[in-house]
Amino acid sequence: MTKNEVKELIKAAGLYEWQVAYSFGVTEATFSRWLRRDFDNERTEKLKSIVNELKKA
Repeated sequence: MTKNEVKELIKAAGLYEWQVAYSFGVTEATFSRWLRRDFDNERTEKLKSIVNELKKA
């Protein structure tokens, strides 16, 4: 998943990047560094799971 797709997914869910970062267990700065590169399949699946959980809350 490209960095733009990640950002769009988070935005479309009505979430903030810091919320997703916290759920990943990393700081917002670390998550921001992750966004400099495309997400691999494992991280993409975890991201989708986190976004779905946060949308339910």
